[in-house]
Amino acid sequence: MICAHKTIGLLTILLLGGCASDMQNVNPSTNPSTNPAEQKSRPSFAQYAASRQYPADLPKVDEPRIHAEVEYQLDVINFVNFGEKDLSDVEVWVNEHYVTFLGALPLKKQRGVNFHNLFDAASQQAPSRGVWVEKIELNYDGQMHSVRIHAAD
Repeated sequence: MICAHKTIGLLTILLLGGCASDMQNVNPSTNPSTNPAEQKSRPSFAQYAASRQYPADLPKVDEPRIHAEVEYQLDVINFVNFGEKDLSDVEVWVNEHYVTFLGALPLKKQRGVNFHNLFDAASQQAPSRGVWVEKIELNYDGQMHSVRIHAAD
């Protein structure tokens, strides 16, 4: 009976390990998109970031109608659009350094960006632990929209 429990435990570990290795390149957003264009692998997010440069020349505006909540326990930034319209082609910039493509940000629906999908121009992934998010901006409609950061409860 003890051997059976050890065997089941070992099989569970092996199966979970196999699943974890398969999931390394999957978008781990807490709110996965139903838009196929936004369902990318981590290498795709890194490649996207390598092709982008912080758009310092765009006009900057404060955006009080979009809330960003940083969940350090879950390694995710959740966004909610309380504006007047759905947004499309939204790009997320953190600390003017890390970037990812969010895509659509519909009205009053939460969208999450996992820290593991944020990369810099050198394809370096953003930190996964610790307080490091100081500034969040959304690039859409030809402007950089600075959003207020709320700490998760």
